[in-house]
Amino acid sequence: MSDEEYSESEEETQPEPEPQKKTEGDGDPEFVKRQEAKSSALDEQLKDYIAEWRKQRAREEEDLKRLKEKQAKRKVMRAEEEEEEEEGEEEEEEEEEEE
Repeated sequence: MSDEEYSESEEETQPEPEPQKKTEGDGDPEFVKRQEAKSSALDEQLKDYIAEWRKQRAREEEDLKRLKEKQAKRKVMRAEEEEEEEEGEEEEEEEEEEE
């Protein structure tokens, strides 16, 4: 095989280089605009979602606070009722002892 034939056969077996892919900076300006628009729309949706979540969380916190206050009031009332019952029982015992 001559040198020319050898170089021709090498050229035939080498794969053709793939066309260069466009990088982000070299992309279609319309495509980039669409991507930015999608991104900003998603950002806006996320902001709305977060704001709604915060409102819901605040409502839940207020509900929890009210429930805890009610629970504390009931606890105090029960303690007072138990004291009154104990005092009443002590008085009854004293009366029974006197008789």
